[in-house]
Amino acid sequence: MTPKSDLGLILAAAGLGARFGSDIPKQFWELSGRPLYLRALEPFLDLVVEAVIVVPAGWESRVAAQVSSLSFRTSIQIQQGGSTRQESVFNGLKRLTSDAKYVLVHDAARPYVSLGLIESIVGETRKHGACIPVVPVCDTVKMVKEGAVLETIDRHQLFFAQTPQGFESGLLERAFERAWNEGFQGTDESSLVENLGEPVRVVRGETGNLKVTWSADLRLSDLGISK
Repeated sequence: MTPKSDLGLILAAAGLGARFGSDIPKQFWELSGRPLYLRALEPFLDLVVEAVIVVPAGWESRVAAQVSSLSFRTSIQIQQGGSTRQESVFNGLKRLTSDAKYVLVHDAARPYVSLGLIESIVGETRKHGACIPVVPVCDTVKMVKEGAVLETIDRHQLFFAQTPQGFESGLLERAFERAWNEGFQGTDESSLVENLGEPVRVVRGETGNLKVTWSADLRLSDLGISK
């Protein structure tokens, strides 16, 4: 498959992953001989013309050595992250050198993303300018204050946001610039676009596209363990 010249990728791999309980950031933990972030990256490499991997300070050379062996035509850049996810992804966006009209942002800690979901996001992003995958909240949701329940929230309009998130690149640049100027901190890239007052399209995400936060989130097969 030939990479699409209008698509770029930012892989957010600059977090420290303190909750994972490892002496290295979780995205660099090896599963069956491959770091988590490479598992998250590889499904995109037949689709995008350029990828920027945003990493913590001190990890640049190690990541560069690991990706140098990948046999893909995609151009891969390594960028040092910032003090927050928002700053890190903005650094990655500014590092993109291609003229890609659209950019995908994906969590390095989501190694189970499917090609079908990626293609769905790309298609809707091209149509609408911004698109994210979401999955419905299935559990009962409580609002709690000072150790007591205030109310039960109607979950039928509540969804968990996933990545990859897709954006028209100029729209995402404007969203980051406005957030920077206003001192606005979003929890994901789509929240910055929402802050512009621009609509964000959604598609159904995948329950298997989980974000690894705790070591228990890893599939047993990845650890070489069978039930």
